[in-house]
Amino acid sequence: MYYAFSNNFVNFLRCPVFKNILQTYSKRESLLSQQFRCFKNFNPINNFTTNMASSNAPLLEKYIKLTSQFSNNNLGNFSVQMIDTSKEENRVSLLQCCGKLLSNKSLKYRRDLCSFIFKQFENLNFLGIEEYNMYISICTENEVVIDSGKFLQMMQCLPIEATYNLLLQNVCEAGDVNQAHKLLSAMKELNYIVNEKVFNAIILAHTISGGYDAAQSVLNTMKMAHITPSSDTNWNIILGLASRGDMREFKQFFETANIEFNEEYFIEVVTKLGLSDCEDLIKMMKSRFNLDVVPRHLLSLIEQLCIQLIHRTKATMAVKIYCLFIKEVIDETQHNFLLSELLDAETDPSEIVQICDYLKESGKHLHALQFVTNTVFTKRDPDECWFYLKHFEELKPLYFWPILLKAERANGEIGVLNTLNKMKELNVEIDGETLEKFVLCFCEISPPHKLLSRMQHLNIPMRQLLTPLLVLLLKNNNIKDVYSLCQEFKPQVEGEKLTRPLAISWISTDNLPVIVGIMKKIYENNDNTSIDFVGQTLVYCLRFCKEEEGFSKFLELLKMLHNEKLTITSSSDESIQTLLDSRDNCPYKEEIENALDNLLDISLSSNNSHITHPRYMNVEQLECHLIELTNKNMETRGVLRRLLQAHSRAGNYVRVEQVRKLIEQAGYKESPGMLALRLQHRIKTHDFASALNLFDKLKENFPDFRIDEYKIINLATILLTEGRFDTAMEVLKKEFDDRTIRGGLPIEHNCIALLHAAKNPGQAMALYKYLTEKKLCEAKNTIFGPVLLSYLKCNDLENGVKYYEDVCKTYNCTPMQVELLKATVDAENKDLFQRVVNATIGVYGIMKTQMSMVVAYAEKGKKEALLKLLLEIRSVPNSELQNRCTRWVNSGSVEPLITFIEAAVRLPRNKLNLNIPYMAIIKLFDNKNDIDGLLQFIDKLKENDVIVSRKITELINALLKRNKRL
Repeated sequence: MYYAFSNNFVNFLRCPVFKNILQTYSKRESLLSQQFRCFKNFNPINNFTTNMASSNAPLLEKYIKLTSQFSNNNLGNFSVQMIDTSKEENRVSLLQCCGKLLSNKSLKYRRDLCSFIFKQFENLNFLGIEEYNMYISICTENEVVIDSGKFLQMMQCLPIEATYNLLLQNVCEAGDVNQAHKLLSAMKELNYIVNEKVFNAIILAHTISGGYDAAQSVLNTMKMAHITPSSDTNWNIILGLASRGDMREFKQFFETANIEFNEEYFIEVVTKLGLSDCEDLIKMMKSRFNLDVVPRHLLSLIEQLCIQLIHRTKATMAVKIYCLFIKEVIDETQHNFLLSELLDAETDPSEIVQICDYLKESGKHLHALQFVTNTVFTKRDPDECWFYLKHFEELKPLYFWPILLKAERANGEIGVLNTLNKMKELNVEIDGETLEKFVLCFCEISPPHKLLSRMQHLNIPMRQLLTPLLVLLLKNNNIKDVYSLCQEFKPQVEGEKLTRPLAISWISTDNLPVIVGIMKKIYENNDNTSIDFVGQTLVYCLRFCKEEEGFSKFLELLKMLHNEKLTITSSSDESIQTLLDSRDNCPYKEEIENALDNLLDISLSSNNSHITHPRYMNVEQLECHLIELTNKNMETRGVLRRLLQAHSRAGNYVRVEQVRKLIEQAGYKESPGMLALRLQHRIKTHDFASALNLFDKLKENFPDFRIDEYKIINLATILLTEGRFDTAMEVLKKEFDDRTIRGGLPIEHNCIALLHAAKNPGQAMALYKYLTEKKLCEAKNTIFGPVLLSYLKCNDLENGVKYYEDVCKTYNCTPMQVELLKATVDAENKDLFQRVVNATIGVYGIMKTQMSMVVAYAEKGKKEALLKLLLEIRSVPNSELQNRCTRWVNSGSVEPLITFIEAAVRLPRNKLNLNIPYMAIIKLFDNKNDIDGLLQFIDKLKENDVIVSRKITELINALLKRNKRL
């Protein structure tokens, strides 16, 4: 394969600048930019194969020198046979690329590459003295100790003095004193000069082997040989002490040694200290040589040093070293190359997060974690992003937009909803923009009720979900669905976001009554002091009027709004009048003006359409209002109180505590209402000790203050979960013994939670008696249920059944009959099972009791028992079957439905309507976004030769198509 290079690139290779770049190992980024500017269509990573043309070997050499990169998967494919034997320089350069030049590879990879290429040369008889010498040098750089005796014997040419010197340096850097002395003896026999450089190598070996005392003996020998130790000699002692790991001796010698700064030695020593995690000693070296400002040339070497440390599992140390020498951060992106190397080196993600935290805390890179996360998403597997996202201090929805887009491309709606679910698990505050532009737009939104069912497990508040959903429905001109939602949910929506979409729907439809109905519902259900919803919608409507038909339609809209008694502010009236004056082609100006006069309500202040009263502000608006009041040195007590309430309701407990401290700092005394809010906060965070202290403080300081019943019951509940039954009863009695209780449904669920917290039937019965005596709750199924469960939790099935029979007889209630039936099925106790059945029949009759038995068998996976029971039943009413399947769908119970279907398909066709459970299980898999589960269920039906109706087949295909599985 032939590659064409431009003249610019050839000239660049020949110029001195290129050689200097190679010698100083400059940053890859600058080299890459030079590379891409100079030639086109050159990608050796992708194009190296075993049948390459002979010109490609130097290309590989140049590529590695330029980029310090070589792909792992190309090693086995690379062939050296194409190398021109007349070009010794190519072979030497290729070996040179296997050492320090390849800084962004692990030591093992560099060793393997060097060994591989050397063996190729050996097999092809390409080895000369230059290749041998370069191989020894690269082995030294890669910390590979050569057996000098064997190596000299296997050489295919005579070694020269440089060969012996290189071998001596190799074994000395490994601290191999024995081999060093053997080589020294051989060099003496060959009458080679033993100069300072040789002695320095020997000193290095002895220092590594025996410390400074061992080096001292070599120094004495040098003096006897009339060779004066120089700065290089001391550098070798320092390097030996650093390699040895003797930090005490290192510090003592370094502080007193007579040395001059030497870049090469400095980098080598810092590398050794970095491998030993000796940050303090590196700081000492930096201080001695006054390297507060690092020259660019040295900085380039430090960068390569740090890259190599990262690939030698010393990532944290590498980053600390780089930060040590980069005191002034001009641009935080200058650390990005290190972060990229962390990912390339497959550094443990936990360590990467710690490094990002270090960079942020030290002020070097405030957005390191964001950079890493973005790099992982764009260049690696996006699923890896989730680990890093979990460590963000504040997760914003926009961080997840690319992930949502990728999930939609891969799996359609199910991918988007699954991603949204993960975001909720990370406590991400989902905003309207994310829902509208990156979630709902990728979902099947019509009919909206089915979408809401599929999203119910996400627990997104309806108030938050409804505005973007209505916007999208209006954009799709589904005004009937919008009207239906407005009627059903009475939405509190962001009216300003609906004005333009509603106007667009108005201009494109003839169904004015529905449009007016939507406007009326939104107007009635929302606070209109902050925005003139009707007026702003009319402004947009008039803008879309271009012809006579449009103006006639606008006039009709105004009349219908007047009939529905809707009004606008003077500000909106002026805007419409101004816009109307600019419409010279409008034939109904006078009629429209009269209609506007009928809609105008001058009692509505124009200012109110722009300024929201704090009582109507949401959390974000309250936070902004607090900042505004603080900057103006105005009273903040009211807004702080509302913030405390808002954050407490929203469950933002960290912010609750921050607001409380602001109240203290402002010198405001806490009212009993504020203390009650703090009590609620402590209860929700299960801090029972603090909650109990706050309760006592309230009773002591404000004895006449009436704490809400639900807060008292919730306090007793968390005390009960902590095993403090007596304290819980004491709290209840202290508050309720002398109080007239309002009770009823508002606190019934709190009473149920309290009963569920009971540890045994004795506690449950005591609580039940107290709650009913004080009329906090009534005797009914929902109250009896937790008491019955207390028996089941203690495995006291006999007494549990007896309690059930007493309740059925006395109160005509059947609490937890299915759970009790399931417990008797598990216990395989037919007698107790029959007693529960008989008691239930006495209340509900045979048919409903049989359905309870069906449910118990299905939820316990008793397929044969279920089949036998279904055969005994004359027929299963569609209403009963529909109700039970709906409950399974709402509770997300897949296995009972599958068990029921597998039993039901074996029944005669007239026994029950199989379409009901089929539709239920399709809806259930759809709600759970479990398309794989649905496909497995379909496969199982096919294996059993079960044929489903055409309607069911169409539903399945529609679901698969929506999620890009068909």
